[in-house]
Amino acid sequence: MPEREGAYNEEDLEDLADDAEEAGSKRFAKALQAFYSWTCPNCNYANAENALPRYKCYCGRYEEPAYSPMTLPHSCGEYCDRKRHEGCSHGRCDALCHPGSCPPCGITVPVSCYCGKEQQRVACQLASRSKFACENKCGKLLNCLAHECDRDCHEGPCDPCAVMVTQPCFCGKEERTAPCGSKR
Repeated sequence: MPEREGAYNEEDLEDLADDAEEAGSKRFAKALQAFYSWTCPNCNYANAENALPRYKCYCGRYEEPAYSPMTLPHSCGEYCDRKRHEGCSHGRCDALCHPGSCPPCGITVPVSCYCGKEQQRVACQLASRSKFACENKCGKLLNCLAHECDRDCHEGPCDPCAVMVTQPCFCGKEERTAPCGSKR
């Protein structure tokens, strides 16, 4: 018996039901994703997680900080106490709980030049990248441990000793001219 146009057999109906279920689950998944994808109204960070993140104050000490008209919104109102930056050893941030990075350390520390003969004072957060060259001669001992470097203050290791010396033979009868520090 020929099938009529528009008529469905049992397999076709099962396929249609599966397609409808799959489309419904996709719509549900999109709705779920739209629910869990949100942008923080405070910092504008786009979150796309399976659960809402834990809400903490700026310094991260308290969950769900209570609102107070006397403090910054989303702040716990206590001292921040975060580390100012990696190289700072002068204590922690003493500002009240705040957004963004902590203010720089106000303490100046001495920084030596490359040869170590002079010092300058610079801000704590700049100390790790503030080496400088002074006007003096380097003066460090060279690899021969007998002569000093005669270059101006410089970064990196000193050049190998280039002084030529006269070296006597072990027997004492002959001599040779060789770079300082070389073996006899």
